[in-house]
Amino acid sequence: MAKGQAAFTLQLKPGKSIKLSGVYDNFSPTEHILLLKDCRSAG
Repeated sequence: MAKGQAAFTLQLKPGKSIKLSGVYDNFSPTEHILLLKDCRSAG
């Protein structure tokens, strides 16, 4: 990764939510992974 970039893993409890703004990058249904680019908090 480039300097200043970071990777995050999110796990939410049932009934909880977050709002993010980003650009869709990739999705793997077999690995249950959604990748977003330029992701920021929208809340």
